[in-house]
Amino acid sequence: ADSYGEGIDSAGDIVGGYGNFGATQGFEQAGTKFKTVTPPGTFNGVYATGINKSGEIVGWTLSSDTSGFFYNHSKFQTIAVPGANSLTEAWSINDSGIVVGWYDSCNPLCADHAFAFMKGKFLSFDYPGAMETYAYGINSAGQIVGSYTFDQQTFHGFVTNPITSQVFDISASR
Repeated sequence: ADSYGEGIDSAGDIVGGYGNFGATQGFEQAGTKFKTVTPPGTFNGVYATGINKSGEIVGWTLSSDTSGFFYNHSKFQTIAVPGANSLTEAWSINDSGIVVGWYDSCNPLCADHAFAFMKGKFLSFDYPGAMETYAYGINSAGQIVGSYTFDQQTFHGFVTNPITSQVFDISASR
């Protein structure tokens, strides 16, 4: 069986995926306690990719409709960016509950875009001039790291200025 460690919080709790031919189940390892973290449904793969100090976990499921998930206290919420082409991957969550990841959209051209998500609100962003942008991590200060490409052959890393939960409050009042 394969196993993948994908995320770790400040207490050393680890999340990832395990199973045959890739990760068929998500997991959380907190000290000596091991818990499966897999949303309801049938999937080709499940990856728990981020955890914060509150024990909130994010990840994504691999199937014909790849979507992200948020897990807290035995409850799952699907994360699917509106307008995405059946592909949203949640990769990280910070201690403020801001989730980041990427999604595919064909509006107007098919490309991958980064997103931040909090309290039911999405912010989509791209590195200026890039064909595709991917967000993979967010720290407690709200800085996001990821990669982008201008030609789908060479990839570069980026780090953003901090975003905070106030950005989501402002976008909601518009």
